[in-house]
Amino acid sequence: MAGTNSGKRRVRRLALTAVCAAAFWILAWFASLSFDAAKASQAARYPHDWGPLPSFASPSATSHIDPRLSRIARTIAGRDTEVRCWSEYDWIELRREITSRWSLADDPGPYGAFTSLDRERINLSPPVCGPLEQLVYRGLDPHPDWDGLSWAVSLLSHESMHVSGIDLEAAAECYGVQRIPATARTLGIDETNARILARRYWSRWYLTQDDPEYRSPECRDGGRLDLHPESNVWP
Repeated sequence: MAGTNSGKRRVRRLALTAVCAAAFWILAWFASLSFDAAKASQAARYPHDWGPLPSFASPSATSHIDPRLSRIARTIAGRDTEVRCWSEYDWIELRREITSRWSLADDPGPYGAFTSLDRERINLSPPVCGPLEQLVYRGLDPHPDWDGLSWAVSLLSHESMHVSGIDLEAAAECYGVQRIPATARTLGIDETNARILARRYWSRWYLTQDDPEYRSPECRDGGRLDLHPESNVWP
């Protein structure tokens, strides 16, 4: 009788073990389905800017990650990110994805930039990345295009504000404008020319843009978006 009870207990233990194992694999299967669903949801929301790219510490017309610009963006944003410079063809494809997945209003345009939704990547168009790489690898041109250069530096500064956690475009733009001198200095520009860039962007681009999403009446010396209210230097 004792042997029979022992055999029954052994059978019950084996059955319980089998049930637990089956439950484990079922839960694992559901977890994998959830993970795949999350990946699919991400793929549906993100333009394809997260795939592997080569890293070039030099100017290049091909799509690549720039390590020096990435370090500069991390310094400005205060958190980890990487800067991706895209080729002409790939940038056009990214723009098509953005407008099809988001809206036409989100198109960064041929001279634009955008930050990934997870804030892990800053994506730059060729006309923006080119002048920035010229600066960090070859220095300031003897006869620079101040308008184009101020635009490129401001975009790196602006997108770094998004990486730092600022979602509102008007705030990111205003804080980015005020950080142009610091951004320019990290790119290798001296203090005098860094201030020239900031003033050029303010007068040439900020004050002339007609998109209210990117402008705020509080973006001024002494305004609520003034990062240095104790100073009268602007921007």
